[in-house]
Amino acid sequence: MLTFQAVESLNKVCEQLSESQVEEYFVPLVLRLSKADWFTSKVSATGLYSTPYKKATPLQQSLRQHFGALVHDETPMVRRQAANNLAKFVKEMQSQVVIDEIIPLFQYLASDDQDSVRLLTVDILIAIAEEIPKEQQPSHGVLLTSLRNLFEDQSWRVRYMVADRYEKVHSLCRISKYWTKLMYADCQSCPRRGCHP
Repeated sequence: MLTFQAVESLNKVCEQLSESQVEEYFVPLVLRLSKADWFTSKVSATGLYSTPYKKATPLQQSLRQHFGALVHDETPMVRRQAANNLAKFVKEMQSQVVIDEIIPLFQYLASDDQDSVRLLTVDILIAIAEEIPKEQQPSHGVLLTSLRNLFEDQSWRVRYMVADRYEKVHSLCRISKYWTKLMYADCQSCPRRGCHP
């Protein structure tokens, strides 16, 4: 397993590589780690997708597919780190890709049986909302449904994460009257937050 510092160092190296070097050397490294037998290698791999993505245009679809496999990995630790790094990865993608491919991954993680995974989807939801054009957000009912589910999650850790990101989520959702109504209704159950629309 690569340490966090090693992953960060590799990302810094990637930033200095040319597009051809990223495609020839860096991406194959990421994919090897992603397909390794040991979950520790996969955990490290989740942090190595965002940096090479923009430079490896011909391989972007492959990178997304392999990251998707990490999201669906049988090991909770891998799924947790995939969720932890997906919000950052989303920021490198075009909005249509986010709509077509990332929202389904977000849904999968948001319904994970591990609350340690689900709580990380709050930041993914925020990242998705930031990348989707505002005029298109209301048409994606899955985001509304997922937000409601996060508010009502059985795990206090997930609900706490929503509360911790409350202002950010609210600022992103103002464009929809339905979202504002939803936020107001849930805010009433948390009067100490004092964050009314």
